[in-house]
Amino acid sequence: MRQNRGNLYLVRHAEAENPQAVIYGRLPGFGLSAEGRRKATELAAWLRTQGIHRIYTSPLNRAVETARIIADVCGIASADHVPLEALTEADMGEWEGKSIAEFDVAVKWPHTRGNQNAVEAIEESGSRLVYAISQLALMGRNSVVVSHEDLVAGAMCIITGDELFASRKIPKPGGYLLSVSPVGGLNYLHAIAELMAGGCA
Repeated sequence: MRQNRGNLYLVRHAEAENPQAVIYGRLPGFGLSAEGRRKATELAAWLRTQGIHRIYTSPLNRAVETARIIADVCGIASADHVPLEALTEADMGEWEGKSIAEFDVAVKWPHTRGNQNAVEAIEESGSRLVYAISQLALMGRNSVVVSHEDLVAGAMCIITGDELFASRKIPKPGGYLLSVSPVGGLNYLHAIAELMAGGCA
């Protein structure tokens, strides 16, 4: 009989407050916007129906705030709300604090391996997240990982074998949910819901 190792739900953090439209990367600050808090609460309500027992989160504010909302709604104790450095945002190098518009022109997102712009390629950040997930001991319990766009998108493509962004599967802020079912190892990752406004039914 196959042992149930639990499911893991991989989520991009909800929308951050970023009125100047800058590349915030790993800069301090940048908590959730009002819309981000609303979407995180909506997501948390859905996750509550899945029987979540533990949350792992990037240590950056926007991810921690998203995770805290999920923890509050799901009734998860602080001891089961765990920050992990491996889940942190991609390294954006000298682009941190510069405008998104300027970055898009120079780097031409998605910034894949071989770019010359001193940023962590999406394949690299995705691999970092895949490795971090593989190290988690779920022990039959359903858990949530809250991370960032590049990591979630890269991990999704790496594990499913999809060509990077061929189908434009871009994880929306606080609205893209992936389920990992690790049976005897990390087997597959597939999109199970796009929790947009009104999409949690």
